[in-house]
Amino acid sequence: RAFRNTRIAPPWPFFYFRSMKNFISYALITVLTLTVFTGYSQQQAEKKADSSRPAYDTRAGYEKDPNMPAFTISRVPDSTAFSNKDLDPKKQTIIMIFGPECSHCKDEMKKLLAHVDLFSKVQFVMYAPAKFSLARNFYNEFELSKYPMFIVGADPLFKLGGFFQIISLPTLFLYDKKGKFVKRFEKTELEPEIIAKSL
Repeated sequence: RAFRNTRIAPPWPFFYFRSMKNFISYALITVLTLTVFTGYSQQQAEKKADSSRPAYDTRAGYEKDPNMPAFTISRVPDSTAFSNKDLDPKKQTIIMIFGPECSHCKDEMKKLLAHVDLFSKVQFVMYAPAKFSLARNFYNEFELSKYPMFIVGADPLFKLGGFFQIISLPTLFLYDKKGKFVKRFEKTELEPEIIAKSL
């Protein structure tokens, strides 16, 4: 018959391959190549998105803004409101974050009183994130009524906690006469002589 010796071409895409085995190998290579390329493209897109996203700023508030933060405390002994606006603009200010029942804070207070002459031109804001009664006990224990340079007050809500990011007590923050941040003192830097050198 006329069609007996006629070879029927295999359907596309087998026409381009000598065997099914070759076709399968090619298909696998193609799939793997597309997978790798797609993964790489996605990775590059994610990197680009991360690079364009602003990094989260983990610095404390006083590191971002050198200005003294606004605050209000209940001043000992009469619980009157005292704010940063009531500070003497002619003096440098040291904000001391302390705990009225903290032994390290009491030791620091003893050292400051023993070297009070080094701080004649400084006003201390003794900021206690505690109950007013505890701050008053601290005030009476050290007879701070004799030292007007020490302004003792309580803020049970500790509204400045996020701004200062306190790690240990006590911690001191020095501000100049213009209310600009100068230096932070904590742990081994709490000796009065060390603090006085920065005034």
